[in-house]
Amino acid sequence: EHYTPLSFQDLLLLMARYPDVCIITDTKLTDTEAVAVQFREMADEAHQLGLSYLFDRMIVQIYSPDHFTVVESVHHFPHYIYTLYQDYFGETEDAFRNKVTFCRENGIMGLTLDSEVWDSDYAPIADWQGVQVYLHTINDARTAKRLLQSGVRAIYTDFLLPADMDDT
Repeated sequence: EHYTPLSFQDLLLLMARYPDVCIITDTKLTDTEAVAVQFREMADEAHQLGLSYLFDRMIVQIYSPDHFTVVESVHHFPHYIYTLYQDYFGETEDAFRNKVTFCRENGIMGLTLDSEVWDSDYAPIADWQGVQVYLHTINDARTAKRLLQSGVRAIYTDFLLPADMDDT
């Protein structure tokens, strides 16, 4: 009862007003036609408002190679994250290497995994390809610190702050 939902137009206007705001999309859609419609509407609205430059401050979360292709066909965004919770990768080093290679070949900045499937043996594979790895969702400071020391670039958390890990 104390949050105000935003339309996409509201979000763009907020981003225009506050230049330090960056957004990560999380559409949850997997149907390629629905994804195309959604991103077409976003691009059209931003263009109509003269605010499409704000896409430079958006990170588009994709869920599969097809999802990436569809979004790219609508509009090229400079920043993408490939999130694997809808696209099971088999949890082998070869399968991880294939996902990281896809990211590197398509200019995708990072790969997001569930913390339960992270293996520190994946870190050199991602480093070699120049792809960052992010894990979700970590709410324990000791666990977060350990994972960050194992080669993970960043974590998703519900409430941890950097200062929370100073004491661990």
